[in-house]
Amino acid sequence: MASTLLDISGKPSPFEVEIFDTIHLAASHLEIPFLVVGASARDLIFHHAHGVEIIRATGDIDFAVQVESWDVYLALKTALLDKQFKESDQKQRLISPFGIPVDIVPFGAIEDDSAKISWPPENDIEMHVLGYHEACEHADIVRVRDHPALDIPVVTMAGLSILKIIAWTNRTPDLRKKDAIDLLYLLKNYEHIPSVSEGAYEVAGLMEQYGWDATLAGAHLLGTNATEIILPDTAHHISRLATGDMSPLGIERLVEEMSSDDDQFERN
Repeated sequence: MASTLLDISGKPSPFEVEIFDTIHLAASHLEIPFLVVGASARDLIFHHAHGVEIIRATGDIDFAVQVESWDVYLALKTALLDKQFKESDQKQRLISPFGIPVDIVPFGAIEDDSAKISWPPENDIEMHVLGYHEACEHADIVRVRDHPALDIPVVTMAGLSILKIIAWTNRTPDLRKKDAIDLLYLLKNYEHIPSVSEGAYEVAGLMEQYGWDATLAGAHLLGTNATEIILPDTAHHISRLATGDMSPLGIERLVEEMSSDDDQFERN
């Protein structure tokens, strides 16, 4: 796991910090690796750490947990229910004592060969978890509270970009556009991370290649950084967008769903 430490203590709300603390304690007690993912991770990194404007507030907090069995996952869920979390009508979702929905997606040994999980006992609900292994392995460490110190693993924006593309390929058409727009947000704002904006000038010819457009150079580096951490099966799945093997999905469809007009399409 990456050792990058971002200190945003004092910026997340007290309710968020309390949820992070409870999940951290329960997961640590059960020796379950976990990380923050989704829009909550985006806001921790982009908004709280680097001052990027939030385009759409999130009403929930998303976690991924690496478990050896469904029994381990259920033990974590039980531990949280003992802390006044409540069940919901969605199998992966609990409601925190503050009313904030908390999604906890398991991955790991419970996956099948195609990186899908099937929720017991009926096994009637499936979820794709491709990309979560590399996201967990390469998480950033974020300090969300100073006294006492509380450090939690958060998916990097490169890792989140992988998860967003995977999600886009697996969702129904009515739900895909949100993932496409979220991916665009990552591409447009990656330059705001200082190591990215500085790194763009350290890669020979990169700024010249994009006409000194820092946003495009940042998007290039997002792709580069995602490539550095991606596992072969995940890379193969995403590459099928470019080869046409996932028709009717493809790069052009993804860009269309990012865009609201023809001018945006060309840039996207």
